[in-house]
Amino acid sequence: MIALLAFILAFPIHVGYELLGRPGWAVPLLPVNESVWEHLKLAFYPVVLFMLLPITRLQQEMLFDVRIQRGALGAILSMAVILFGYYGLKEGFGVDNLGADIALLLLGDFLGCFQGFQRTEDSGSGIMTLLSVLFCAGMIAAFWWFGINPMEWGIFQIL
Repeated sequence: MIALLAFILAFPIHVGYELLGRPGWAVPLLPVNESVWEHLKLAFYPVVLFMLLPITRLQQEMLFDVRIQRGALGAILSMAVILFGYYGLKEGFGVDNLGADIALLLLGDFLGCFQGFQRTEDSGSGIMTLLSVLFCAGMIAAFWWFGINPMEWGIFQIL
């Protein structure tokens, strides 16, 4: 259920930058072009958001710091599915189409949220919570920086 909500939220995120008139404040939040890097925002934000919000009973039973850790881990997994899936399909099999991209996003959101809901006996360590917060802050900063200053690497190239 949560993965489906994350998947559905990705669509307004995808078109939001253009619909809002390309505002500067939206650069770290919304895809600003059609590069793979910018599409990682579609995996990162919905998974982190839905893992932080105490929507389900299981989430309500989790401590907030555990939800932070699970959101960061879920986002890493979701983004990895998109990155490796896209380049694996494109370079390995010559598949480059919208249907495959949408399927990868759905799979990434599902796996990211599924991982986030795995029970843990640990109440959450302070170091892991700190690393999770730093990872999320770092991703937001990177989304902002590379949204304004894209590099010449393949991941930043407009498809």
